[in-house]
Amino acid sequence: MYLTQYNTSKYIDVLQTIVDNYNNNYHSGIKMIPADVTNNDPHIKNINIQKINKASKEEDIYNIGQKVRYIKNRETFSKGTLPSWSRTVHTIVSSSSHSYTLDNGNTYKYYEIQPVTVVQKLDKPQEGPSREIMEKDKGIKRKLRIENIDLGNISNEKRNRKPTDRYKS
Repeated sequence: MYLTQYNTSKYIDVLQTIVDNYNNNYHSGIKMIPADVTNNDPHIKNINIQKINKASKEEDIYNIGQKVRYIKNRETFSKGTLPSWSRTVHTIVSSSSHSYTLDNGNTYKYYEIQPVTVVQKLDKPQEGPSREIMEKDKGIKRKLRIENIDLGNISNEKRNRKPTDRYKS
């Protein structure tokens, strides 16, 4: 905020002021002022215990021989529509503290693998025009309608239209 407000990239001169401001204002995470926190504060100890308990509950325990997928390496700006889990299913060969070795020879942390309970085979999609072709057709129809051209005898280069009741005169 300081850099934006004063249109500068130099903050070292006011760093101590920024730190003092942060430490002497209410913090919503710990629900108190950071400067008032002591090492023996029961409220802070309770927050830390809750975080440790939550982390241990989130950790999944996998067994040797269990079928799993592993998370693919995600790049910083990779598309969100790309699958993040491997397509191939692997078996856990060995385990050590919080990490598992798969039959592909690689070791993964517990949060980098996902159990596979049922491998569902998907049906082949129905044959028909692609979304791209349908959108192109809509654009052509719209353009022809604007120019008042008869749509009855127009055919697309990629596929021939079948006559329908809508186009019959």
